[in-house]
Amino acid sequence: MERNEGIQVTGGTFHAGAVAAGRNAQAIQNITAAAETLDGAGQEEIAQRLRELGEAIAAHSDRLDAAEELLHATESLAQEVAKPEPSRLTVRSMLNGITEAAGTVSGVAAAATALRLALGAFL
Repeated sequence: MERNEGIQVTGGTFHAGAVAAGRNAQAIQNITAAAETLDGAGQEEIAQRLRELGEAIAAHSDRLDAAEELLHATESLAQEVAKPEPSRLTVRSMLNGITEAAGTVSGVAAAATALRLALGAFL
């Protein structure tokens, strides 16, 4: 018998803020919620870069030493950036840690760099 690791939905309506399926899948609810807040505040580029960073971490989790920690740090960063008055020191520190943790995983490092550029005036 073949093993099903997916999600099957039939009939009705399915609503979710974030859904994960399959091996090592992670739902990125906090990043999504923060990005929506940023979109609403006219910070679309920062929101998009946060989404891309979360997606890059998920896509390359098998190549990262501490993928779960890195994802949690990105969620914390997203929440801080979405605050009405985020702490620049906190944002800078988190972003530095994320960039360092990305190491040589180019997809994640590139996404972290793109986020840093989007936050440029803020930092």
